[in-house]
Amino acid sequence: MIAVQTGSASEKILRLHFPGAVFLPLQGYGITYAKKRFFFGFKIFLQIPKILKAIHREHKFVKKIVSTYPIGLIIADNRYGFYHRNIPSVFISHQLRIAAPLSWMETMIQKINYRYIQRFSELWIPDLAGTPNLGGKLSHPDRMPDIAASYIGLLSRLMNTENLQKDSSSAPNEQSTFKYLFLLSGPEPQRSILEKRLLEIIPHIKGKSILIRGLPGGTINDVGGMHVDSLIHNLMNHQEQFQALSYAGPDTLIPLIKSAEFVVSRSGYSTVMDLLLLGKKGIYIPTPGQTEQQYLAKRLMENQWGFSMEQEEKDYLAAFRRAEAFSYKLPKDFSRLTLRLPSVTGFSL
Repeated sequence: MIAVQTGSASEKILRLHFPGAVFLPLQGYGITYAKKRFFFGFKIFLQIPKILKAIHREHKFVKKIVSTYPIGLIIADNRYGFYHRNIPSVFISHQLRIAAPLSWMETMIQKINYRYIQRFSELWIPDLAGTPNLGGKLSHPDRMPDIAASYIGLLSRLMNTENLQKDSSSAPNEQSTFKYLFLLSGPEPQRSILEKRLLEIIPHIKGKSILIRGLPGGTINDVGGMHVDSLIHNLMNHQEQFQALSYAGPDTLIPLIKSAEFVVSRSGYSTVMDLLLLGKKGIYIPTPGQTEQQYLAKRLMENQWGFSMEQEEKDYLAAFRRAEAFSYKLPKDFSRLTLRLPSVTGFSL
């Protein structure tokens, strides 16, 4: 049984890969994001009352579902209201210390974060327990929450696709080799802003490239008065070295990633796990203002696990040349699936 926001991209993806599951409609947080990096954190801060209200609404939703269905276990992916005092409830997150512009803010946010996490029975952390690890201070804080916590290894939907339903995207020849795979994701308007910047330089890139737009529904976007779908169509007609897909499921995406020399993407935690587990050279462009992505991008660069650049970079072509010359040292411990799900106290299959 899966609770998911109705009409969201997540619902479309989950329905594709779990066609036999029962889906319950869940109201989203309704968070909006700023265009400018400077206003990003401030706009999120102003929405804290809305977020707290959504957590309270979630908890009421869970109590109603538990009274209606025979639920034996609750697993919450960063959903703070998805716990029940009479049902084993697992919280999954790597963000034990949430990155913030100032250290005192991080400490304050961590206290609030732990207050909610400690309402769950157990905590599962998608990272390695020792060194090396991916999350750094985010997943390995000085103080842990006061509930049972387990490091379960890195997670990736791309590591096992044997039982997945085939997605309906039109995949190019799996034998093709691409210089660049552009993998877009994340909230608007930043997804579209980055897409436009990439489309401007694609005609000047040497070698084959492919753009995965991150739009499961094939949504049409207009950025700065430019009809992006028409621009992509024209590029594909006049650039033999360029291809584009609205969305790619795991069975399509895996061969594309494996065939690409460089993968250009956001430095979101899930995407980074995917690329490191597949042993790929990543060029990471953090979403402006998202402190977690900025922290991870910096950490990847410092450890030579990936190259990072800012979205506001003036010369993308020059940045990509630096990325090509960068000395990548991908950690061998990340190149294999390390997932280990612990048993949950009070629950058995």
